Amino acid sequence: MNIRQNSTEKVEHYARRFQKLLRKVNGNREETTVPDVLQVRMFIYGLSPLLVPLVASQDPGTLNNAIERAKVVETSYNYIPNSTFASGSSEKKVDGLAEQVQKLQ
Repeated sequence: MNIRQNSTEKVEHYARRFQKLLRKVNGNREETTVPDVLQVRMFIYGLSPLLVPLVASQDPGTLNNAIERAKVVETSYNYIPNSTFASGSSEKKVDGLAEQVQKLQ
């Protein structure tokens, strides 16, 4: 329950760490020590707080579904402009591109 996604860590890396720990806990047994439902809850609990509601709301059912959903949500956050993009030289470049597009029309 103590494993968490770091603030700069990608979902894929966190998922690998989580699954590695899960394999250690379950060992080589045919039956898993940690039930599937609890695996999903523990994985979601450790995700970045921004991702949790959007992953949990889809009721992923399995750990693999939860991981895939988290990756999709993480990717969608990359489309949102942040303050770094909207400031400085990046803004000038965007303005320059907008002017060029207007000239083409």
